[in-house]
Amino acid sequence: MKLETPFALGPLHISPQQCQITSDTGAEKILQPKFIDVLTYLAANYPRLVTREELIDTIWQGNFGVGEKALTNAVWHLRQHLEINEQPFIETVRKRGYRLLVAPNYQQPSTTDTKPKPINKKTPLASISAAVIMACFILFSALHLFEDHSLPPTKISNITTDPGRELFPVVSADSRYMAYVWYRIGRPSDLYIKDLDDPSKAPRQLTFDDKKEDRPVWHPNTKKLYFVQKSWDKQHCKLVELTLTTMSQKIIAQCPANINISLAINATGSILAFTGNSPNAPIPGIYFIDVTRPNAVPTRFSCADNCLYRDRNFAFSPDGTQLAISRRVESLVEDIFVVDINTKQSRQLTFGQGDIVGLVWHPDGDRIVYAMESFGAREGYVIDVDSGNIIRLNVPGFSFPDFIPANHQMLYHNLQANNHIAYLPLSDALSATPFPLIQSEFSHDTPHYSATAQRLAFISNESGHNEVYSSKLNGDDRRQLTHLNTNLYSPSWSHDGQSIAFIGPRADRQGNNLLLLDVNTLKIQKLASPFSEHQRPSWTWDDSAVMTVANNNNGQLLYVFSIDGGQPKQLLQQNVRFAIQTTDQSLWFSTDKQGLWRYQPNQPQTPPVQVLSQAEFNIAYNWTVTNKGVYFQHNHNNHQRINFYDFDAEKIRSLVKLPSQSLARGSSMTFVPSHNQIVFTQSQPPLVDIKRLVHPLLF
Repeated sequence: MKLETPFALGPLHISPQQCQITSDTGAEKILQPKFIDVLTYLAANYPRLVTREELIDTIWQGNFGVGEKALTNAVWHLRQHLEINEQPFIETVRKRGYRLLVAPNYQQPSTTDTKPKPINKKTPLASISAAVIMACFILFSALHLFEDHSLPPTKISNITTDPGRELFPVVSADSRYMAYVWYRIGRPSDLYIKDLDDPSKAPRQLTFDDKKEDRPVWHPNTKKLYFVQKSWDKQHCKLVELTLTTMSQKIIAQCPANINISLAINATGSILAFTGNSPNAPIPGIYFIDVTRPNAVPTRFSCADNCLYRDRNFAFSPDGTQLAISRRVESLVEDIFVVDINTKQSRQLTFGQGDIVGLVWHPDGDRIVYAMESFGAREGYVIDVDSGNIIRLNVPGFSFPDFIPANHQMLYHNLQANNHIAYLPLSDALSATPFPLIQSEFSHDTPHYSATAQRLAFISNESGHNEVYSSKLNGDDRRQLTHLNTNLYSPSWSHDGQSIAFIGPRADRQGNNLLLLDVNTLKIQKLASPFSEHQRPSWTWDDSAVMTVANNNNGQLLYVFSIDGGQPKQLLQQNVRFAIQTTDQSLWFSTDKQGLWRYQPNQPQTPPVQVLSQAEFNIAYNWTVTNKGVYFQHNHNNHQRINFYDFDAEKIRSLVKLPSQSLARGSSMTFVPSHNQIVFTQSQPPLVDIKRLVHPLLF
């Protein structure tokens, strides 16, 4: 018996190659390939109990971070499609696994195989036949998403080709105009509109200030636009209503300046949704404001207390009754939920996705198109709202899509960029210029150097996942240290060069874990923690504990976690983003409102002292402390700099000036004393264009 051989389960006929279930009445259903994989594997091992571990090991190649939730989802969907007259087809054996209850009747039994055998991990079911997945893709598309076989082929064309970056395209309800943000080289970002009926016409500029405009949305009457306006020092954020006929602007609400803001408006144009938080609800979530009422006060729609997730991107359904929301529990892992606006009842559609970078409902209301960045690459997907079936668009760089309602075409901004590790020599005899250190077609970032081990630790996606690697300082002798097949980040060496602390997702995807790697044995230890989410780790001066910021309802607080176990200990009362402890036991930290601070833990009665102000030090992570001073990234409105704060002189000196977006957001910086250089993550500023997509899956 071959795994792609068709078989029957009672009155149901299963065609694995077509991902199809057909009843004896002729009704046909197309399922996701992974769902069929689970069913086929259970049938191949009938009547044996198959453990969850075996299914995840086989079908998801041992990726338990994704497989735990995905397997539960697959079995749930299979039961919906299989059970007839309440007859169960799959039995759940609590805490063990699943067993098929109906004997499979294979249509073409093998003459050589007498007993079904489990598949070895080295030959995962997903790789048995690429043709099977392609067949499922084609057939699902043909049967489920459309019936018109004369649909046009996939076609991608440029809408903008201007210098700089054109982002966040949104189309007016009459399909005539596109609003977008243009980050022009060396200039502030502004809002523009372009006539889609006459693309040769120059775009019309709508804003002319030194602020940062972002995330526009159209009012359904096409006479107004709403957008986010932030100051470049990230101290002020406003939601603005722009009336196009008069070019008048009206502030309708304040917003938090230190988080990314998303906007969406319902079909009637009465409710504007935006991302926000408050002292009573510090976890970012969705707020509603009635824009038809003067002086309306925003109300929180998202969870406010004891929240396990953050609501990030969202879109109203065409009928205005539901919200599609991407929710983040841990860094770079999000999932899509559909939420009833009246009851707030939610239904999870995806399990273990990457960073969602835009989503939009199909005009028909039966599908959601979303963009996702996973392990450094962006791609587009279509998900069926009822079945949860997901199909890939195969459009690299796909980001923040929006429909052209008149013809079911889409606009999106195309963004593809890899990070690399660079170093900056600090010799006074040279004019400092960053040089590439580890650079390839893959992304390499968040480096940390151990003077004791004389090696770099960093994250790379060259294995297909974000794993921890190490190398010599020159990039030679590169070694993959972890093989967890998931999204890891923020490695940090212990001072003795024996261990690396880093962050990895929990198996249930409901948060992340604080992990330790023994670099000699490559064994990984999970530190006990009552918290669901931890930020970038660092080590105490004596390597007895790891420090990290943990998120809870009281904010982002700094804790130490002993490597020998025990309860974590809170170090500070104020919100913290990242901390480094030097060998003299001084604790340096950046705060949620930015600025650099110093605290002496051995003098607990002495409060922290602000060393650099918010205007002087405006980043959270990309900095490091040495015996002589602090090296740090500093952002300006049209460029970036690497600065040095000299302890003796108590002055800031600029080391190098770089174009905007040259220094990766949220990365790390590390000092190499033997070579008198700093190492950090660098990227080429992406030149992003807006493109038009014609695709058969969108009709």
